[in-house]
Amino acid sequence: MLFTAPAFVFLFLPLATIFCALFGKNRKKLCLICVCGVFHIMLNLHSLWNLVWLPLLVLYAYFAARIAVGVKRRVLGVAMGALPVVWLILVRQLAYFSDFGYVYPTGITLPALCAAAYIWDVTYGDTAEEDFRELWLYITFFPIMLVGPFVDYQSFKKLTEDDAIDMSLPRFSDGIRLFIIGFIKRIAVGAVLIDGYDKIFAYSWDSPNLAIILLLLMLIYFGVFFSLSGYYDMAVGISRMFGINVPEVDAHPFKTATVNEYSKALFGSVRTWTAKYIVRPLGEATGRQGSTLFKITVFCVCTVVFVRTELSALLVCIPLIAFSMASATLKLDKAHKDGRAGLRTVFGMLTVLVIGVFWMFMTISGSNPSVLDYIADISFDNAEYQTDMVLISFSGRKYLFVSLIGAVTLIPRTKWVESIRARLSVRAAAAVDYLGLAALLVMFVCCAIFFLPQFEMYNYSPFRYIII
Repeated sequence: MLFTAPAFVFLFLPLATIFCALFGKNRKKLCLICVCGVFHIMLNLHSLWNLVWLPLLVLYAYFAARIAVGVKRRVLGVAMGALPVVWLILVRQLAYFSDFGYVYPTGITLPALCAAAYIWDVTYGDTAEEDFRELWLYITFFPIMLVGPFVDYQSFKKLTEDDAIDMSLPRFSDGIRLFIIGFIKRIAVGAVLIDGYDKIFAYSWDSPNLAIILLLLMLIYFGVFFSLSGYYDMAVGISRMFGINVPEVDAHPFKTATVNEYSKALFGSVRTWTAKYIVRPLGEATGRQGSTLFKITVFCVCTVVFVRTELSALLVCIPLIAFSMASATLKLDKAHKDGRAGLRTVFGMLTVLVIGVFWMFMTISGSNPSVLDYIADISFDNAEYQTDMVLISFSGRKYLFVSLIGAVTLIPRTKWVESIRARLSVRAAAAVDYLGLAALLVMFVCCAIFFLPQFEMYNYSPFRYIII
């Protein structure tokens, strides 16, 4: 049961928020712990063996941190912190290559990284947690256990202090708004585009041509972007519905002109975790703290491993690193965008193709080992039957509707819309907000009725090509 499952949207989430509102006035954290526990059980009902992993992870992090403080040996603390990451890699390999039907425990990746982060923070100076419930809530907090955003333990404690948890109507309504936007992105845009990608990919497998490949790259790029950013919005929205002000993630497909910006937008959790626990320690140990190549290499490798922990996936790190270095050398990131608008636009188009190739490689490597055979068959011929299949796939009003609602979720976050809203009176701005929320509710109902039944696989599997 994931965020897009009908059981979650129409049963679990309303009942959980009502439960916390009624009984959480004096016991806010206890109510949240109960809700997180119920979600974990419902998430793993299809594989009961996986129910033990998360409790064992919390127990291990709790006692490992206390041992690190007691022994006062930094090497031991670092090794114990690395163990959840090693375990995560092994469990993923078991899921990739298992022949006896092993099901990967969905939503265990980020909790494992959080456990490692907590142990390392304690090893390098923070105090080990005395209250087991605090650590339990941190590692099992379900809204951010899928893709994030990643929050370190001390920051999470500040967000979940009794005075900081605010289930007021303004924060609750803001959470609903973000959840609806994320739901629409994931189901009505991301899922539809990826479904179109799968159909066209299947049609063109035997004889791919360049025109079809370019279309596939565009579909997979925007499909994944809306899917991941949709989950971020839902995660932040759910957190705010429970009164926890998790920072919002700014992800916009037309603002990412470089691979570096793309990874920050969609894999900011991995980058934040990697910067603090991999780049900084390794940089200090090797004396390469200021090396751009070193940072880009580590970020690319960690992100690719997060997406798919296979040796074949590491092959795509080479072009990603080269492309990232080119954008860094030309100073094309947002911090240097003044006077480079034209070059950023051209480079942004190339970034779409590069990222699209990355995701295409992931889809092929996940389902068919003959990647090189597929690439070798690409031609410039435009077979008529392929064009017909593409037109059939995109027939009807569905894709026009998808484009429209995709734009509706993005336009309100643009700077020019925010500047117009800032000039309005308080009453006019409130009226615009109410109308916007009403429009989102209408689109949400349409998505739940027309699109949600078509993509039941996402009730238990958040992404088809990523294990998280």
